[in-house]
Amino acid sequence: MYKILAVDDEPLICEGLKDFFPWHHYGFIFGGCAYNGSQATELLRSDTYHLVITDVRMPVMDGISLTEYVKRHFPNIQVIILSGHKDFEYAQKAMRLGASGYLLKPIQKNEFRELLIKTGNILNGINHVQQWGSASPAMKTEPGLSAHSASEFDNRNIIEKIMTGSNESLQKAISEFLVTLYKKNQDGEVLPIYQKRFEMLKFLAQLDPVFADNGENLFNVIPAKRFLNLLNDIDNPAQTKDEMLALCMSVREIADRRGQAGCAKLLPVILEHINDNLEQEISLKSIAAQFYVSPVYLGKIFKRETGKSFNDYLHQLRLDKAKSLVTLPDISINEIIRRTGYKNPEYFYKMFKKHENISFSDYRKSKQ
Repeated sequence: MYKILAVDDEPLICEGLKDFFPWHHYGFIFGGCAYNGSQATELLRSDTYHLVITDVRMPVMDGISLTEYVKRHFPNIQVIILSGHKDFEYAQKAMRLGASGYLLKPIQKNEFRELLIKTGNILNGINHVQQWGSASPAMKTEPGLSAHSASEFDNRNIIEKIMTGSNESLQKAISEFLVTLYKKNQDGEVLPIYQKRFEMLKFLAQLDPVFADNGENLFNVIPAKRFLNLLNDIDNPAQTKDEMLALCMSVREIADRRGQAGCAKLLPVILEHINDNLEQEISLKSIAAQFYVSPVYLGKIFKRETGKSFNDYLHQLRLDKAKSLVTLPDISINEIIRRTGYKNPEYFYKMFKKHENISFSDYRKSKQ
């Protein structure tokens, strides 16, 4: 069983999580509560936990600082963020720090179940890697044995590029990982083969959660032979690169087929985020990156659900806001343009006339 620590400055919410969900059905037990991040760090140092579920805004130490602490000192502990709508940017920071996922309050049990399954799969993958490592005597970290430090191997960039990057960026991320895997240390030594396999197994454990939303795991979806080839050919850099790329492309293809369904679930949150940040520079690509979804199927979902392309939808939101601002007394045209996110007045005038079939100056006169 994996042990949970809940962290929230509201005792009723924190303690209410204990009975909120049938934890044991999913391999978890509720281990207790902390009422701020600082208190949580004390519990983490004194007991063993596998999952931290934390609010974002708390006194003394907030959820962002707690996530950073957990990932620095206990990298295998998973973190789930609980966030209000207005805290979304904070939740995104926590995701970049390595949180497993976020949930918007009030928590929906179906969404929570999906995220818990995903987190359980991550922990299972870590467990498999640790068991594989402990079974090999050579895996024990004696001084001077390893040619590299564990912190050098960061696979998150590869996972991100599978989900949101181009083929070129994915190939670059794989190449960067392999450069570290095969480089020599200061004494001219290379990483021993068993440690290369260990790092590759860790990569596969991180790749597995891509499938967790459907209750599947990577090893049921991809033929086992693919993984055996990857591990057996680990001392052949060119072969390993080709096999890693082929595997990642297979994962991308499967994830893309499922991606539109997941993207549709996120759309209400994405729409609210756009509406709250119209003054900022916004593009389909930047929003997709923020929400860890493919820009291709985000664009398709936008068209299907709103009837407009992403850009047309964004322009209409901004122009509607401009029309509402016109009614404010003494507001300047420059202020209206700034608040609606347009950088160029001429472009603003052009878009207004195109979408509203009236010039902005004539529209403003009609409202005075």
